[in-house]
Amino acid sequence: MKTAVAADLHFGRGGERGVTQYRESFREMIDGIISHGVHVAIFAGDTFNRWSWFNPRTFCIVAEGIRRLREKNIVVIMLAGNHDYDLAGTEPAIAPFADLGARIVTEPEWIPLGIGGTPEILNIFAVPWITKGMALKAGLNLKTDVESINEQIAKHFVFPQLKNPDPAQDSLLIFHASIFGMDMGSSTCVSGVDFTLNPDWLNGRGFNHIIGGHFHRRQKKDGIHYVGSMERQTFGERDNPCGWMLLDGKEYEFIELEKPMRFVEISFDLTEEFTSGQPPITDFTIGVDVKNAAVKVKYRMRKNDPFDRARLLRELYGAGALSVIMEVEYIEEIQLRTQEIKAEQDILTQFKIWKEMNPDKDADGELEALLMRELQNSFPDDVDKSYLTGMMNGGKR
Repeated sequence: MKTAVAADLHFGRGGERGVTQYRESFREMIDGIISHGVHVAIFAGDTFNRWSWFNPRTFCIVAEGIRRLREKNIVVIMLAGNHDYDLAGTEPAIAPFADLGARIVTEPEWIPLGIGGTPEILNIFAVPWITKGMALKAGLNLKTDVESINEQIAKHFVFPQLKNPDPAQDSLLIFHASIFGMDMGSSTCVSGVDFTLNPDWLNGRGFNHIIGGHFHRRQKKDGIHYVGSMERQTFGERDNPCGWMLLDGKEYEFIELEKPMRFVEISFDLTEEFTSGQPPITDFTIGVDVKNAAVKVKYRMRKNDPFDRARLLRELYGAGALSVIMEVEYIEEIQLRTQEIKAEQDILTQFKIWKEMNPDKDADGELEALLMRELQNSFPDDVDKSYLTGMMNGGKR
């Protein structure tokens, strides 16, 4: 039985322009699921990025994909993720997709599936995000440390059904949760700050595969997979592979997106280049393709110098950027002078090292005297640091 697993679609990121990119990526994934002859499509949580304010257009895009899958008689299973819930943690945004024939999972449950009248069966144990609202409703004690809360949740919601009801059949555990020891992207999960499972709780129970969502970086450890996010969503994920996983019995492979979201960073320094007016934007972006990319612009400038940020934004969006983040570092004159002094100290350090290695090249101390004079005069135009560096590299001239 062929099964597709995707996770962390996060529809709603990237603003209005991001809708287009996510739509194309999602349609590409749906096309791939259909063309590979998949029987079951599982979305392992966080279909939307924020329940309270997602773009209605994204809801229609997901609905279109589900309709296409159901028209091909592909079973659709959707786990509720933490981003899918309202603030009370009671109603997931994916709930209406049940009307389209999708199976919505809000509590851990076994889902046995068969293909037509054949004996081929796949047992799926689905573990969605368990909210604090659900834990309170179940009478769990949340006025304690997070480790105790997670253990209570696991014992109450997960453990009672965790044993495979039929070890002779293929089985799959799908979850949306944190896992101890896995890569969160910027660190390793060592503390259960949210709904967190222990690998020891899951392994050794006869599952052919254990696959989940929540951490966006694709990875495998202790027999557990994170399928990774469908799309790159932040600059921290700019190098992440993205797409979906295809399972066929005990075998699996990742189907990569052909054109995932690109992230481009542009940096420039206006403290030296700024003379009058604003340099052409092309001076900063030459050789950089910003079309259909999220762009981060980082620049340094004197605090009182004029700079037309609006024009830069217009030109970047005009060149096809999907989104633009601007990070400015304002430099005061006193900071620039401090940097110049530090640079002078650096060249003096370089000179001392050079002289120790080449004592015969400045035996009379002429070059050292010249260097000290120029340091005192802050390197006038006729004798600059590069000139002195050249003398050090090639000897006195």
